Amino acid sequence: MASAAIEILAWPDVWSGYAALLTANPVVDSSQVEAMARSFIEAEIPYAEFDAGHAALVKAHCRSEASQKLADQLRQQILSTLDEAFAAYRGLQKRYRAEAIEIRHSAQIHALEAERLASSRADLATEVAQQNRLLNERSVELEALNAKLLAQRDEMAGFLYSISHDLKSPINTIQSLLAFFLEDNADRDMDVSDVENATQTASRMLSMLDNLFKFSRTLDGTDDTADVNLNKLIADIFDDLAEADPDRRPRFEKDKLPIVNGSEFQLRLLFQNLIANGAKFCPPDRMPEVRVVSAGTRGLTHTAIAVTDNGIGIDPAYHRKIFGLFNRLHAYGDFPGTGIGLALCDRVVRNHGGQIDLQSEPGKGATFIVTLPI
Repeated sequence: MASAAIEILAWPDVWSGYAALLTANPVVDSSQVEAMARSFIEAEIPYAEFDAGHAALVKAHCRSEASQKLADQLRQQILSTLDEAFAAYRGLQKRYRAEAIEIRHSAQIHALEAERLASSRADLATEVAQQNRLLNERSVELEALNAKLLAQRDEMAGFLYSISHDLKSPINTIQSLLAFFLEDNADRDMDVSDVENATQTASRMLSMLDNLFKFSRTLDGTDDTADVNLNKLIADIFDDLAEADPDRRPRFEKDKLPIVNGSEFQLRLLFQNLIANGAKFCPPDRMPEVRVVSAGTRGLTHTAIAVTDNGIGIDPAYHRKIFGLFNRLHAYGDFPGTGIGLALCDRVVRNHGGQIDLQSEPGKGATFIVTLPI
């Protein structure tokens, strides 16, 4: 009969185990109940099917009232375990559904973000392409402008060279003729002051042409560069200037100076002009003093040199003006010069990728700070 009852049910193995529990010792171990409940859960037997199977097996195996009572207790234990299991299962289902909703929502957000990023990348690519096109256009314009500036620079250098070279010959001729005139009339009682003034003017013109020639040589940038020992260079300049003005004998001093990289010819022009100006622009009642010292480094690539004098000083209003070509602040009779020296200094420093600064006030001397590559 038991076999007949079990045969009409699905999952015969599960029900066989349940039938064994119903006919076993009335005291059923809880682990057996849990194992039986797991069998029902794994077989996914619904409650209605369980109750029908339970009733069929009780009818087949449980004749006495006591056995039926024990079977009912077993049923309640199984159902209680199933309820707990299904409650946990429903909790898991609820959590999984919530997580699935969150994942779908997150996926939607990521999809929207990906779409936005794709759009942004497309916009960025368009912007980059546009900027590259503009950059290329500007590069072409800059190359054309640079070529034009180089041509103008070369033209200016050639013009200055032509002036300084071609005019020297007639001025030398004029100066020679004036000298011959003065020599021929040295014994005569006549006023030759105008001729002497003309001779001095010719000398100034020759000096200006010499400086223009030097300036023209700096317009092409730096020539071959090399390490230049400033200690030797400055010492040689001191010797040259001391011999050029033996009456006043300016006092020249220097500290230990660094080695810099540049054009020795241009650097000599630079420091010779600065030191000569320091000795020249000094009141007659004062002994000229010029000091050249290291003023520290500027980062890892440049060093600073300070040239300080005790001269008449320069009003801050003219600190930039004096670096212009032919700009002079004093009458030639007070301080001779051509107005080219500091313009040449500025050009040399810029050719070397450095800068020149001035610290000065009237009556308090001047300090020119030159920054050069190491």
